[in-house]
Amino acid sequence: MEAIGSVLGRLGKTRGWTPTTGSGAGSSSTAGREHSLKATSANTSMTTLDPDKIYHTLLEAGQDWADKESAADLLEETKKVVLADMQSRQGEAKSVAAAEALALCKPQYLEHLKAMTEARRVANRARVQYDSLKALMELRRSQESTRRAEASIR
Repeated sequence: MEAIGSVLGRLGKTRGWTPTTGSGAGSSSTAGREHSLKATSANTSMTTLDPDKIYHTLLEAGQDWADKESAADLLEETKKVVLADMQSRQGEAKSVAAAEALALCKPQYLEHLKAMTEARRVANRARVQYDSLKALMELRRSQESTRRAEASIR
């Protein structure tokens, strides 16, 4: 379980997310993400498109989403491992079902579930950011095409 925390910690340091639980603590701020999208919108003027800049912005957003998706997947895939580890430490349990019931009640398991849920939320928001940037790129392309068509009509 310690190795999972170190992997998530490294991902968090490189992508602005720390695997803590609670009400959004540790995730990058919503305002920061909204600012990033607005900054991208402002930097790509309506009259000129910079394909390289758009490509790099999409690439960064896609890589950010992939990293966060990986962190969420790691936590989800280790859910049973964490539970089994905690069950094996329940010496007072008389059966497997009793050990599982005791393990499910432990704060450490609840913390793992909270971290798993938070990681999925962060990954989903990163995906929304990535998809929004792709949509913005398509809108800009359409605007530029319309502008060129209007200029040729005059």
